[in-house]
Amino acid sequence: LQLDLLGCNRTVSPMIIEDGVPRENYPAMDGTYSFDENLGNAITAEDSGISLVFDVYGGGSADCLDKSDIGFIGTVYQANASFFAGCTLDIYVTAMKDTRSSTAFCWLEVTDVVVPQVEAA
Repeated sequence: LQLDLLGCNRTVSPMIIEDGVPRENYPAMDGTYSFDENLGNAITAEDSGISLVFDVYGGGSADCLDKSDIGFIGTVYQANASFFAGCTLDIYVTAMKDTRSSTAFCWLEVTDVVVPQVEAA
């Protein structure tokens, strides 16, 4: 099983500002394009019967150690960044199908201040 994770290994703001209004930020880690090597990469994780489990652990400071989100099942995990403000998330993703499994690690750093967001036009 090949894990293909989008949205990992980056720094995000705990809040986003849309039209001058602060809102909670839910950055996504997307495993949709993970695949079974036996079937090829044209068939997505869901279509090939792969189950993904995201285990998220807070780190970076003592306040973050008690913050975690264990056992989320699905192809896209969205962290509530405002809950994890000032933390670095250690994210372990496990893909499972039949008797096979594969694990990958990624991280998400959440700043403790709102960072301006710039989007390309």
